[in-house]
Amino acid sequence: MRLSLATLGTVGFLGLAAAGFFGWRVQAEALNQEIARKRSALKTLHLGGRLPPNREAVTYLTGRGTALDQQYAKAVRLIAMLPSADEAHADPQLYFQQRVHEVQRTLERLAAARGMPSPAQLGFPKDVPPADAVPRLLLQLELIEDAAELILAQDIAQLASVKVEDPQPMPANEEGADTFLMRLPVRLRLTCSLETLTNVLGVLDRAKPMADVQVLRLKSTDAGALDVELVLTRYLVTKPAFDEDGEDDA
Repeated sequence: MRLSLATLGTVGFLGLAAAGFFGWRVQAEALNQEIARKRSALKTLHLGGRLPPNREAVTYLTGRGTALDQQYAKAVRLIAMLPSADEAHADPQLYFQQRVHEVQRTLERLAAARGMPSPAQLGFPKDVPPADAVPRLLLQLELIEDAAELILAQDIAQLASVKVEDPQPMPANEEGADTFLMRLPVRLRLTCSLETLTNVLGVLDRAKPMADVQVLRLKSTDAGALDVELVLTRYLVTKPAFDEDGEDDA
């Protein structure tokens, strides 16, 4: 059977049309699947029957979340400024030992400049501490150094001792939640007048990073001065942790 050119042209056109129709069906099916995925994702945004946020609302909420993260990171730095020295990252245990000697020399120098004996230092590990304890010990060392400088700048009679206390995890507000903060206390004993103690508390209240006064005990001496016991603390944020830009590192 012989087909005319017109018939062949018609067959070719129908073949192209069929191929185009088939391609359109494939594309339409892919679009339907994509629409189904989008609808499924949007279901999670329907809260209480309300419509999902529009583009402007999403942009606002994203910017607001970023601003809150930055405020959080700023608050963390106010409470406890983490050590950032390169040596701490290279060999944290060796860096800790170096910092212990530096703080000891600082206390000796400050006490000698005021004609008083160097304070006794208690609670420092005699051996190399485990690596996971170094961050909190460095913060406690920094708190001792900062507090001693502030206190010895006042007219106190003596800074008798400084002591590193054990860390105190603060319980989470919600049951089963991870510990968010760890309290890192240090204990100081000093002798001064009531007026000087007022000045000491004032400078500690203005300290940055924060030096939170947890305990204050007073005892009168025969000479009319006060024996003062102070427990100061800073806080280690255990989770979540944010970098300098306020982004979650977890």
